[in-house]
Amino acid sequence: MRIVPFEYGLYPPETINDNAKQIDFVRKKATQLLKSARYLCRDSDSLGRTSNFAHSALKKTCLAIYYCTSSKSLCQFAEFQESVPIKALVLVAAIIRSILATFKKHRVAKNETLCGDKIEDACNNIMCLIDQVWYDDYHGSKLDKMLQEWAKAGMTGYSAREIARPETEEWQVILD
Repeated sequence: MRIVPFEYGLYPPETINDNAKQIDFVRKKATQLLKSARYLCRDSDSLGRTSNFAHSALKKTCLAIYYCTSSKSLCQFAEFQESVPIKALVLVAAIIRSILATFKKHRVAKNETLCGDKIEDACNNIMCLIDQVWYDDYHGSKLDKMLQEWAKAGMTGYSAREIARPETEEWQVILD
């Protein structure tokens, strides 16, 4: 999932030339994101309150997986047409957590097999977090509205091409 390293800024700045410092940068960044599940949150809203489960990587991954133009896309099912289902969000969040843990461990994305037990454990923990958010008057309604907006965006023709980016800055186009 190429979305994850770009959305979470897991590539060291070009100013860091030393390989050991690059490794340290990526590992520290991944560790910070995993701590207290910060990878799930976006910046605060206009009222200064946390936007739980709103990180752009979650949104882009949900849209790319569940609302793609494939004939096997899950957006064909009624449950996905009104809102991104909570369990679908939980699965994406657990997989992203696994990818971040791989970056923390190896510094780079590796094609590791997902461990069912670890994913299940992450899903259970994430579900507990969602329950806390869901039953809060402010944050619960905010999450519900956001998931409806994501589904609406997905149903209006979301394309995975919208999020594709070149791997380096060497490949750019100027669209004035």
